[in-house]
Amino acid sequence: MRLCISWQNRWGLPVSNLFSGSTDLDNIFEPRGSFAKRADVGVYNGGTDISNLYAPVSHGSPAANTGIYSGSTDIGQLFAAKGSVVYWDGSLSDLPASESDQGSSSAIALVEIIFYSNGEIRSHQNYPFADTLIGHWHGKIANSSNTEIRFVVTAGALDQNSAPSFKPLTLRQNFFVKAEPDGGFQSSSATVRVELQLVGDSSTRISKEITVTASHSGDSGGFPGI
Repeated sequence: MRLCISWQNRWGLPVSNLFSGSTDLDNIFEPRGSFAKRADVGVYNGGTDISNLYAPVSHGSPAANTGIYSGSTDIGQLFAAKGSVVYWDGSLSDLPASESDQGSSSAIALVEIIFYSNGEIRSHQNYPFADTLIGHWHGKIANSSNTEIRFVVTAGALDQNSAPSFKPLTLRQNFFVKAEPDGGFQSSSATVRVELQLVGDSSTRISKEITVTASHSGDSGGFPGI
């Protein structure tokens, strides 16, 4: 569809119904999608400033000059060229719904979920000892230098939470629950919403919940009723 736009030329005079040559701006600029919009540029598609339609140049590379100006700046320098945007592709699709550990009368029960900078998600249990790869968070573009993580407790309580607010994944981030041997049945549980996003860009945020439970039977040798 060809755009019908109102814009200003380099002298600040309003002009209507012009194109960049014969090329639709949709074929020049990358769609904005979920990116935060840049400041209005005074160039309109109908009554809509095109800052609402196209990705800011900060997310890609500038387009060739179009001959359409916002003030004294060609809009090709304000929006990302079609095909130049690299989309962050972090994922939590492998994260399991739950992990648990059952200790003995003398061993602490502990479940720890660890996110490593190399993209691995691992689960650590104390009794019997286990260190298991349970998923990956990175992608072709998402990596430790452009991704941050937060652990939000939605039920129960954690004994350790390294990222109650967004923290970089250049360092390992983790959370765990534990149950101490204390003569009798003990249990500790928490449901955690893991949130992952491109650094500083909440529009890219993805999330998934996992429940971690640590329990042990104390001195009884089994759970109540067993």
